[in-house]
Amino acid sequence: MVKHLCEVQNYKLWNGSINESHVKLSITSDNAYLAYFKHRSYSNLYRERDFLFLRHLCRVEQAFYFVDTSIENSHFIPFQSIIRGTINYCLTKVEKANGNECRLLMELSVNHAGLLNLQDEVSQELTLRFLK
Repeated sequence: MVKHLCEVQNYKLWNGSINESHVKLSITSDNAYLAYFKHRSYSNLYRERDFLFLRHLCRVEQAFYFVDTSIENSHFIPFQSIIRGTINYCLTKVEKANGNECRLLMELSVNHAGLLNLQDEVSQELTLRFLK
């Protein structure tokens, strides 16, 4: 499971909300990379959103941790036709459960940006689609 979570370029294969996903820059000395997701538009009111974020990976005992946070980078400026969302933080823990099973725990704070993000119910639905 950890291997699949590390393969950002394949997220679009199993998450129907994502149009595009890839690693922009690898920082192998720090077990980190700069990643990019572009989410589909859900309606005429919710245009495509993209997220540019730094992901750090680490292992503590038998668990793997992913720490994500959006960053600004002058080499990857937002497109005018796409709204840039912000991952305030995303903490993910993957640990072995029983037998061949894994347990995934995640805490996420995301700002989808735009006017729709101001409505709590809409923001919750968008966050669930983000996690899909």
